[in-house]
Amino acid sequence: CFMPTGAWQTDGKGRISSLADNPSTAIPFHILVEGSCWLKMEGRQTALEAGDVLAFPFGTPHQLGFGSGGRAIAPVLDLPPKPWREVPVLSYGDDRGRVRLLCGYLQCDAMRFRPLRDALPTLMHVKTAGANDAIWLRATIGQMVREVDEPQAGGLSMLERLTEITFIELLRHQVMRTPAASAGWLAALMDPSLGSCLRLIHDNPARDWSVHKLAAASALSRSTLTERFE
Repeated sequence: CFMPTGAWQTDGKGRISSLADNPSTAIPFHILVEGSCWLKMEGRQTALEAGDVLAFPFGTPHQLGFGSGGRAIAPVLDLPPKPWREVPVLSYGDDRGRVRLLCGYLQCDAMRFRPLRDALPTLMHVKTAGANDAIWLRATIGQMVREVDEPQAGGLSMLERLTEITFIELLRHQVMRTPAASAGWLAALMDPSLGSCLRLIHDNPARDWSVHKLAAASALSRSTLTERFE
């Protein structure tokens, strides 16, 4: 958790994933809890507001900041050495005009799965403020903030689970944003029949899954199943 005030900007080197045991499967994330700021990434600047959730599946370098020409900060370099008994809280400046961000990473071994990697964007961004389809995500963020503000026994383990739930919710939003007519792994998940087939295959990859067996399990004819997979 870091709380800068005034004009500021991060160095943009994307160091969060470097905290992970395996940076190649680490997904950095930011949750803007309070205030507003901007995100610069891949030559574009995006305005962020409280309730925004960001994840970077490939650890793409990016920069956060407020105003222009502000002091440079590198929260990852200012963290105390591990292990942490509680979530570190870093403050920069006074309390006026404060921005508050929860930052971390999710260790996701599924990122080794090529179809998933190919289906994900470099940035997953969900705005939860006032969104009817983000009730679960807002509740999860609220619980994460409480775990940071009111540390209790097992708090870090709880935050790990809440982080996993947050990423699942981000994936849900990504699936819902995928046009029904598009191709790819996420688009297949949106199709009830193809999604069922994919789950069967991934639950039991060693089985000899013929088109006939998959068609029977998904209540489709073999010709229809073949056409949809194409």
